[in-house]
Amino acid sequence: MFTISKKYLCTAALLVLVLATAITSCKDDDEAKQTYNFLEAFGPCPVARGGELTFIGADLSSVKSVEFPGGESATPVFQGNGKFTVTVPESAQPGILILHTTNGDIKTVSEIGFSEPVTISGFTPEAQRPGGEVTISGKYLSNATNIAIGQIKIPLQPASDEQQAIYDQYIKSLTNEAITFVVPAEAVTGELSLTDGQAVKCGTITVTTPKFTSWSKSDNLVPGTDEISMTGSDLDLINKITFANGTEIAAADLKLTATKATFKLPLAAGDGAITMTTISGVEVDAGSIKTIKPTVTSFGSANEFPYCDDILFIKGTNLNLVKAIIVANKADNEQTVTTFTSTTDTEIQFAVPELIGTSMIWDNAVNNNVPNGDLYIITQSGERIKASTDNKLQIGWASIGNPASYEITAGDLVTMTGCTNTAYMTKVEADGVEVAVTKIAKDSYSFVWPLTNPGNDKILTVYYTNGDKNDNQWATHFTVATSALPFVLVAPTEKISQGGTIILQGGNFEKITKIMCGDSELTDFTASADGTKLYIEVPATFKACVAALDLIIDESHKSQTPVLTIGDPEVVLWEGPWDKTSAWNGFEGLSWGNIPAAFKNIHVGDEFRIYATNNGGWIQCGFRLADGWKDKYPDGTDCQHQQDQLSADGYFSWIVTQQMYDEWKVNSNGIIIYLNGDNYVMNKITYIAK
Repeated sequence: MFTISKKYLCTAALLVLVLATAITSCKDDDEAKQTYNFLEAFGPCPVARGGELTFIGADLSSVKSVEFPGGESATPVFQGNGKFTVTVPESAQPGILILHTTNGDIKTVSEIGFSEPVTISGFTPEAQRPGGEVTISGKYLSNATNIAIGQIKIPLQPASDEQQAIYDQYIKSLTNEAITFVVPAEAVTGELSLTDGQAVKCGTITVTTPKFTSWSKSDNLVPGTDEISMTGSDLDLINKITFANGTEIAAADLKLTATKATFKLPLAAGDGAITMTTISGVEVDAGSIKTIKPTVTSFGSANEFPYCDDILFIKGTNLNLVKAIIVANKADNEQTVTTFTSTTDTEIQFAVPELIGTSMIWDNAVNNNVPNGDLYIITQSGERIKASTDNKLQIGWASIGNPASYEITAGDLVTMTGCTNTAYMTKVEADGVEVAVTKIAKDSYSFVWPLTNPGNDKILTVYYTNGDKNDNQWATHFTVATSALPFVLVAPTEKISQGGTIILQGGNFEKITKIMCGDSELTDFTASADGTKLYIEVPATFKACVAALDLIIDESHKSQTPVLTIGDPEVVLWEGPWDKTSAWNGFEGLSWGNIPAAFKNIHVGDEFRIYATNNGGWIQCGFRLADGWKDKYPDGTDCQHQQDQLSADGYFSWIVTQQMYDEWKVNSNGIIIYLNGDNYVMNKITYIAK
């Protein structure tokens, strides 16, 4: 038996073709001739079921039957050896035909198609649960390509492995007269239709959703403890439950049956409406619940005036439901505590917040007119509740730790201890002079009493980060003796140019033997006869300096001025622009011998800058020395920069090291500052004295 498989023409109308003559083949002269069956065309295509399909070929007399997709066969009616017809079975489906002959089978490569339009007579049931079966009835249903439930589609003629998997999952049976399918979990109530070139509407299918009836308990619930149930119908379709505050419970954490959903109430469950959601995203109202709330009955500390390391407590009921405690001395200074030292249902202990503020919690007996000092609790569900308690206490003020007698000499170091206000003092004013505060530890701070006029009853005012201030606390305590060190009462605030004069007013200037600005000495200075004024001449070649001047009497006795600016700290060595718009080439200039003399004043530690603009090309810069260009200096410092290393202000920079400085000096005629690249502008070269 021979099976001949060839692509045959299926046409819209029967074609008149030239029939091929029989082809014979033999292995040798003695072998008998064998006739092959050849199918040239069949049609019409598409064809109506029950209609007539004509086949044309050469020597088709051996065809015994034609098998249609779907399994049913038809017997040929011959009109000669090269032509026959068959009646298309009503059960036929689109696909390949098989011609069964006495010599073998002939399979068409072209598929048969049908011209009958899909006709719908109805579907049942009209309401169904996801996962349930629905049957569509009609005629020529196998011609349809898709089932659509709203936006959900099920392929009926799979064209890929993925579509085949969907087909296998949802299609239970498919004939010309009926299609049975499973309703997908993602389906929602909507239009049911088939696709046959265009949508053929079946009607509206109602996809079942859960329905809520009642709660086993809905009031005075205890989050994290109570197990509750809802009753209803089709509750096993729930995908998640959502509380009013957004807290969710996934289906995996629910005990579900068709009529009951049971779960443990989460700690974060919030009061209000409950929503059930299906896999398809349909939300269904499920009534509402109300939980119990933590209450605060008292608030205090073991100490009358607690400090930073002390422990505060709140007492009450259901305090295990508290997620955070908020203490507020002002609306804009709330401090949130989320770390507790201990927690029970009836008591929470926590450390005094660092930013608590002195006026946050006052004893009403001391000052019952203070409007602030509120205490709030935040529940696990995120609800903010104002604590109903009149128990309040006063956070301790800071106290002077040294000197204990409050008798000091101007210039002495004063320490303060205690957790006051924020426990963070931002500044102090001593005798009207603002002084910076240094934090030593969590509850310890220091400042230097300014070198001001001596006297009694010197007032100290302390400022805190929460905006509070404490003045007059030590108004009668501080007696300040005259300092033996130079002190400054008035200093210039504007920049002093090289060649200018610095004039200071204060005292003890006549004792000065040396004045330093950083590592540069100012040697030309004169004090007035009474030591209250100091005149300092700045040389024209003086290195720029931004620092407090050291006023030195000897190695162990010195004081400082406020920060002064002497000269411009950024010295311009060269200014362009040098424009390179296209060539791969670089600026080459500024050898040691042709740059301004100011460059020779550069020091180790100074910052060297090259300003440039990248106009969309690329740029790199570095130093070329007498012995060639180097990627790195001997100390490993990188001297090659790319365009992505330009600062926000448009410059490359290096800090001058000792090895750089020494190498430049050795190669005094060879150093060249350069840029390489394309489409850039070199603007200027500077250094900043540090």
